[in-house]
Amino acid sequence: MAQAKETIWMGILDSINEIWPSIQIIFEHKELIEKFGETIFQVREKLGDMLTEATNIIILLNSKSKYELEELGISDRTTTILEVKQVLTKRNLINELKVRCETLELGVNRFCNRIEALIQKGMPNIYVINDKLITQEDYVLKMKEMARNSVNFSGIKGNMTSRAFLETMENDLYIQNEVKHVFTVKPTFAKYIEVDEIYLRVIKLTIPDEKRWE
Repeated sequence: MAQAKETIWMGILDSINEIWPSIQIIFEHKELIEKFGETIFQVREKLGDMLTEATNIIILLNSKSKYELEELGISDRTTTILEVKQVLTKRNLINELKVRCETLELGVNRFCNRIEALIQKGMPNIYVINDKLITQEDYVLKMKEMARNSVNFSGIKGNMTSRAFLETMENDLYIQNEVKHVFTVKPTFAKYIEVDEIYLRVIKLTIPDEKRWE
C-alpha cells in the first residue's frame, strides 16, 4: 500500500515536470499584468482633468473662424486638434489595455485557483516569498520528499486505519488526476503580445503639456 502511494506521488512529479514550462509562463504573465496595472494607474493619474479639457478645446477649435483662431494664437486648426486628440487617444488605449489585461488575468486566476485547490489537498506549495514561483529544482526536491513520506505515512504508519488510508489515497489520486488537467489549453505568449502591443503604444504616445492649454 505504501509503495502504491509512493508510485502515485512520483507520477504526480512527472506530471508537474511536464507542465512546468506552462507554469513558468503563467507566472511571467502574472508579473507582466502587475506592470501593466501600474502603467494604467499612472497614465490615468496623469490624464486627470485633461480629458474634459481636451474635449472642450476641440469643440472650441471647431466653432471658431480662422480669424478668431489667429487672435488666439492658433495658426493651424487641424494640427492643433490632432495634437489635442492625442489625449483622447491615450485614454482609449489605456481603456483597451485594461480590458485586455483583465482577459489575460482570467487565465492566471484560473490556474491559481486550481493550484490552490491541489495545495489544500496536500500538494507541496509552489509559491515562495511574495507569491513568487519556486525553482523547479527546489520543487522537485519537495515532491521527492513527499513521495518518501508517503511510504511511512509521515511517521504514523502504525496508527493508520483503513479509513484514514483510503482518505489519503483519495487525496493522492485526486491530485494525480487534476494536475494533468491544470491546463486545458497550454498558455502561450500570443495573448500577452497583443496586450504588450497596446502597452507600447500607450508608452510611446506623447500627450501635450497641460501648460500649453492655459
